[in-house]
Amino acid sequence: MFNTDGSPKTVLVKAGEEIFYDKNGNLMPGSHPDFYEHRVPMGNPVPKFMGGLTNTFSYKGFDLSFLFVFVYGNTIYDDDAKNQIGSFTSTAQRQEILDAWTPDNTDTDVPKLDINYTPKNSSRFLYDASFLRLRNISFGYNIPKNLCDKLMLTNMRVYISGQNLLTFTKFPGWDPEVLRNVQPGSQASNVSFAAPYLPTPQARFVTAGINISF
Repeated sequence: MFNTDGSPKTVLVKAGEEIFYDKNGNLMPGSHPDFYEHRVPMGNPVPKFMGGLTNTFSYKGFDLSFLFVFVYGNTIYDDDAKNQIGSFTSTAQRQEILDAWTPDNTDTDVPKLDINYTPKNSSRFLYDASFLRLRNISFGYNIPKNLCDKLMLTNMRVYISGQNLLTFTKFPGWDPEVLRNVQPGSQASNVSFAAPYLPTPQARFVTAGINISF
């Protein structure tokens, strides 16, 4: 960075302070007065492509069905992480703050702790949001007709099924399919996608049951 007269601009960096690159590749501390003048667009919340794969297999009364969904090429700005490593007292802090810079712990990429520290928006919290998820899977068995007849049933099927059991992603947050937390009294929706802020991740379900027809 340079002054208007072309001379180099002095940048003072304190030990353990968070360091950023400006749009020209120059280093600058987050406390620099010109910090917000160097912001640039980064990432893309829109996937390059998305889709799913489903199928059903049957064999001698047994059946197995599944649905995989996938998204590729989008990014997530993890607002959860940004607000869980700062000085906010209303949210639980992330484990990584235990590795924060101290005079005895200088080999780290976590800035020193500061009661006045407020994390700034940067690529530090920008992640690849591509994922492959096993949305649904079900395994069942149809009881033979001769046994159903003895029980005076038309048919009977026992099954076990699961939802969201597996997710493959590089995103280190809670859920790459995000639902942003909203203000009280407003409607929760996915319109503010790709920027999670303390949402409840999608639950994993395992259910078992019996379908009976008389």
